[in-house]
Amino acid sequence: MKGRVLIVDDSPAMLVSLRQTLVAAGCEEGRIVAASGGTEAKRLLKAEGPFEAVFCDWNMPDLDGLELMRWLRSEIGDAATPFYVITAEDKDEQLALLLRSGATGYLCKPIHAGDIGALLN
Repeated sequence: MKGRVLIVDDSPAMLVSLRQTLVAAGCEEGRIVAASGGTEAKRLLKAEGPFEAVFCDWNMPDLDGLELMRWLRSEIGDAATPFYVITAEDKDEQLALLLRSGATGYLCKPIHAGDIGALLN
């Protein structure tokens, strides 16, 4: 991946883990931009977009990943940026909702470099 990637999670530990996983999958560390929640991600997407891909936690207190994705798709009008939702959900109906709502895909926790590598290649 040559462009910048946005990672979004309200857990600092998960941001570190996700950054490490992306680097292990072949992303350059200097191209990874982190947001500590949906509100910060909105600001970054407006000010510093576009990104080559977004990896976003689903459950966040300020603005969840589904809301952020819907905002990106409708308010910004960006249907092209790959948006991957990271979730602990494993119910088919929840995962189908993500895809119907415009997610490019999803990753179920725990995430491994091979999971991300498969999406990016």
